[in-house]
Amino acid sequence: MTNIMTNLVRAAVDVPLWTAAFVARHALVVAALAAVPVAERTTAVLWAASRPAALAALADIVTLVFRLLLLAVVIGLLVAEEPWLRDGGVGRRLLDGAVDHWPALLTRIAVFILAFALLNLAASGLGLLVDGARATRYDLVVFAFRNAVIIPLAVVWMCGIARQLLLSTH
Repeated sequence: MTNIMTNLVRAAVDVPLWTAAFVARHALVVAALAAVPVAERTTAVLWAASRPAALAALADIVTLVFRLLLLAVVIGLLVAEEPWLRDGGVGRRLLDGAVDHWPALLTRIAVFILAFALLNLAASGLGLLVDGARATRYDLVVFAFRNAVIIPLAVVWMCGIARQLLLSTH
């Protein structure tokens, strides 16, 4: 029973610690790829009423491209740092890791949900600090925090969960 609890505690902290270290090592890259979505969401808040629908749609597509680029860059950096991830059968290994280590996976997912619920509450709290009565300022702070911090961390964290599943089958 103690061994199971130790493994679950380890599962709860290994990915957040890895995520923090990864983001610290690659802060400039992560920040650069988050800058465009932050700028797009800022313009969406400031000029929502005057932005043509076509421009808003194009801006959303650009934001999506940068989010996918962030995912691709994180995966590329991860594989460059840990060449064993190049071993074939990634899909099968992910599935095997999920099946064989489902309690640890559920723990990691629960910690992920809790952490990002708290970060979203923090974003809302930051917005209230600037002046919750003024919707534009609130939205600017909340959207900036979410796009600059929460979303990039979530991408790296999810890659860390996948890394742990692959590590368990390596």
